[in-house]
Amino acid sequence: MKALLRLAAIAAFVIVATPASATVTQDNQFRLINIERRLDQLQQRVDFIERNLQSNAPAVDTSLLTQSILETQRQQLLLAEQVVNLQKQMLEMQKKIDQLSEKKK
Repeated sequence: MKALLRLAAIAAFVIVATPASATVTQDNQFRLINIERRLDQLQQRVDFIERNLQSNAPAVDTSLLTQSILETQRQQLLLAEQVVNLQKQMLEMQKKIDQLSEKKK
């Protein structure tokens, strides 16, 4: 899970580092950054809940913690899927931009 998050973050940094030549690309980069920020927040929540679960506090209902972990992980997977889809869209747009720039030459 953490490896997927790190991979998405690295891919986003590579995409963000490339110059954006269209407003649509910049909009997708903004959306990608927001999704990655939300992924980071979800990962922090998962870590917090897992720490609480591992400490086995007697007053804490472990079934509720387990449900919370599963729900947070589900949300994290959905956001990771959105990151991948946005990255694909950005790559397609970059290809089109490259093709158009080649035609102009």
